[in-house]
Amino acid sequence: MLGIVLDIGCGYLISRHINRMWLAILASVIGGIIIAFAANMLLGTPPADQASVDVFMKKVVSGVMLNPLIILAALMVFRRTNGAPTKQ
Repeated sequence: MLGIVLDIGCGYLISRHINRMWLAILASVIGGIIIAFAANMLLGTPPADQASVDVFMKKVVSGVMLNPLIILAALMVFRRTNGAPTKQ
């Protein structure tokens, strides 16, 4: 759950501060990988045996694949809402 909150926050910050799309995509991929490692390795409990290590690494690998996608989705939503013209 913490990873998803961090992903949405990262997508918001990227949409606010980075204007070029290719740079925003690169930042979302790098941010997703960093969040996946931080949320699972630094904040999680270390595995005790080999079976726990396998489960732990599957969580990290799935986070590395899914976190950039969540950041990209948040990036697109926030970019659209931040760039919307105001009606007067």
